[in-house]
Amino acid sequence: PDLPALAEVFPGFELIVWHGLVAPAGTPRDIVQRLYDTTSKILSKAETKAQLAKLKLSVEPLNPDEFSDYIKREIVQWSKDIKEAGIEPQ
Repeated sequence: PDLPALAEVFPGFELIVWHGLVAPAGTPRDIVQRLYDTTSKILSKAETKAQLAKLKLSVEPLNPDEFSDYIKREIVQWSKDIKEAGIEPQ
């Protein structure tokens, strides 16, 4: 169709798809750590990486604090981008 590319409409716009495992607020720290340790161990296996690579997915695990900070930065950035684009929340 005759639609401009996203980069033409929003110069500098970058979209990175990510996946993460989250738990409800207030989940005990030891449980969060155990989930992270187990998930990280699975994601570090060669066969897991190979299967994900077939799907064009890379593995870049963040520890719980790093992931929390990342989500907070994403919220700030997306809020700014949405406001600058003039998109009205619904």
